[in-house]
Amino acid sequence: MNCCVIPGCGNKFQLYRVPNSGNNRFRQWKKVAPVFGTGSERICSHHFIETDFVENIRKKLKSTAIPSINLPAERLKASNKIGCCVLGCRSKDIKNMEKFPSMTSKAWLKWANILGCAEANTAGWKICQ
Repeated sequence: MNCCVIPGCGNKFQLYRVPNSGNNRFRQWKKVAPVFGTGSERICSHHFIETDFVENIRKKLKSTAIPSINLPAERLKASNKIGCCVLGCRSKDIKNMEKFPSMTSKAWLKWANILGCAEANTAGWKICQ
């Protein structure tokens, strides 16, 4: 039986097929998840926001959906280097970088949850706009 490919998840319910490697959407998914586009990989509903689904009797993923929540912190790279902290992002345009909010603020918690790094020390991290 298939299970979710997101590290640490392993969910076997409400799974959605990862786009094939030739698909434009695959490149976006690859930036946030450890996928290869083989056709047999699945990601569960736990990693998508509610608006990523089409209202129906059964949840159906929109064609524009990209996993964006409950992703593990290891998908983020250390940002002591110049550039965006999100794995796969190659932006080095410092003018368009935002510093992570202070770890004691509500904004930090929101950012950390969205990026799946709530347990990471984000001091000094930057993210592109």
